[in-house]
Amino acid sequence: AQPGGGGAGPVPRHNHTRRSGDGGGARRAPAGGDPKSCATLAELRGRVQGGEWAGDAFKLATAYSRAAQVRGWAWQEDVGWPCTSSAAAGPGCRGRCSCFLLFSNALEHSSLLSVAPLITQLAKQEGAAERDAAFAALLRATDRPGQRHANLWWAVSMMPAAMLQAEAEGSLRVLLPVSRVAVAGMGPAELKPQECSNILLACARLADAGLGLPWAELIGLALHAAGVLAGLERACTRLNGQAAANSLYALGQLAAAAAAEGRRFAVPTAHLDALAAAAVQLTDGFVPQAVSNSLLGCAKLPFPNAALLDAIAGAAERLAPRMDPQGVSNSLWGLAKLAEAGAYTPPARCAAALASEAEAAADRMLPQDLSNSLGALAKLAEAGAYTSPARCVAALALAAGAAAGSMVPQ
Repeated sequence: AQPGGGGAGPVPRHNHTRRSGDGGGARRAPAGGDPKSCATLAELRGRVQGGEWAGDAFKLATAYSRAAQVRGWAWQEDVGWPCTSSAAAGPGCRGRCSCFLLFSNALEHSSLLSVAPLITQLAKQEGAAERDAAFAALLRATDRPGQRHANLWWAVSMMPAAMLQAEAEGSLRVLLPVSRVAVAGMGPAELKPQECSNILLACARLADAGLGLPWAELIGLALHAAGVLAGLERACTRLNGQAAANSLYALGQLAAAAAAEGRRFAVPTAHLDALAAAAVQLTDGFVPQAVSNSLLGCAKLPFPNAALLDAIAGAAERLAPRMDPQGVSNSLWGLAKLAEAGAYTPPARCAAALASEAEAAADRMLPQDLSNSLGALAKLAEAGAYTSPARCVAALALAAGAAAGSMVPQ
């Protein structure tokens, strides 16, 4: 969302972070045909009813996902889908609960969409205590409860906006509080770095979605995940570069969302210092997107950790030639915001490398990337951090002129 007036300045387009799923090892590869190969609902329905994937939660979840892709999100209303025919439900789980087990074993957001009406149905039919117990049992039914809950929050945050809004007053208002309470009781033994990162990203997305979810509860969940990450680092459990970068990005997004609503969001310094200590050791392995995400997060928090920013700036200089136009623009914007606030002065070599790539990519930039890049170069010059060559500004200005017809007023 673009901010209002008052000199708020440009807002970067957000990178699409990677999907979850690398925090718990490889998925099981069961026998049998691939549901993704089915071209019609009739074929999918026939193979499920025929028992081809009976008892195989992963294949059945993939079949639900494929059904949503083939027909669209309303397919349950006009097709007699055998949602309760699965043998995947655990002991003591009633038939109509089996869909939850299928969903919670899947990572694709469409798996949530395919069972959302059934979640709502269960919420209406069960008493509160029985319903909550059923949800909790399904989410515990694994040797990795942290992974299951993290996947749930990730899947919810990846739902299309229309479905997210539609379910906010129904199934999600029932399901998410149960999961939030469960996650709040987990520590480093149950939550791995990638799972913490995915929860943070989900909280950031949901904070931006305007669903009316209790802010204090959402922020409490995010801060708990950040605290677990800090504990993992202090316990010398190695984070990976993607988890570190995405966590910084998500915390920055939450800080920006809080500021936009006049709310307070303060991440304990000890948490940020532990995350920075881990990230400093990982920047040599950063991919370009991790660089831009980290810079955006540090700029929005703000988090002027000199050692971390020096390491990220070094990675940005090295990886600038591999960045796409959006990554170049976002990286420049992050550095410029830090310089404007007096929080960090980037090395001239880093700024020059990014400016050079911005010049080369000017004709391929979207309007917002062009305005962000020009604004960032202006802020860097005003802060005395870097003055870009005239040819760079000219290339961006010419491209911006050509794209002016499709620009929003800001």
